[in-house]
Amino acid sequence: MKTRLAWHARVFGSALALVSLAGATEAPGLHHFTHVPHEVLAFYYPWYGSNGRHWGGSDPVQHKILNATHYPVAGAYDSHDRGVIDSQIDMAKTHGLTGFVSSWWGRGTFEDQAVPILLDAAEKKGFHVSVYWEKAPGKGAQQIGEAISDLVYILNHYGASKAFLKVDGKPVIFVYGRVLQQVPLDSWPVILSGARAKAGDFILVADGFAMKSTLAFSTPSTYTTLPVRWNT
Repeated sequence: MKTRLAWHARVFGSALALVSLAGATEAPGLHHFTHVPHEVLAFYYPWYGSNGRHWGGSDPVQHKILNATHYPVAGAYDSHDRGVIDSQIDMAKTHGLTGFVSSWWGRGTFEDQAVPILLDAAEKKGFHVSVYWEKAPGKGAQQIGEAISDLVYILNHYGASKAFLKVDGKPVIFVYGRVLQQVPLDSWPVILSGARAKAGDFILVADGFAMKSTLAFSTPSTYTTLPVRWNT
């Protein structure tokens, strides 16, 4: 699916990164947020299936697994398994996390199918969930239309959940750096206005601190401070 060349700690087979919304501010002149929660979030990767999906082969006797740095405590688990998700949330809360930013690869994907299960579990456990928008393929008007449809889908299907991360009542969506590379800067005003016209207001968090990108978004965050290579 992709290769990310970066150091990261592995938790639940997921790359752990901490994100703070405590200083969130909209691009100059647009919004000032007044009720900003303190959140400690982990990027969360529901890529894994019981049929070996994304694990790349495992040896439970030797505790070896091909596509993970460490062998998971639960073995080669399924990211759609509710019991596994419950356990991951419980473990995260024990270590001070308040939510997951779940990798999202598009409407109807395996990762998308995990979101309702994750949200239902999070609602029952007082935990938060957002999505990490991973790709925006295409060019020109087709790309803009698909990007709007992706955002509207996320907001309409998941944004109303009490577990979905919000600031000042607005759903928060994180955008991975690949999307910033794929979508031209001058397309963002059309995408954002189009999505808001169809699904209401929301907060879009950019990956990275490049001024030309962050001015188009509500607030920046960072996945890593080290070089990243994308295989798209």
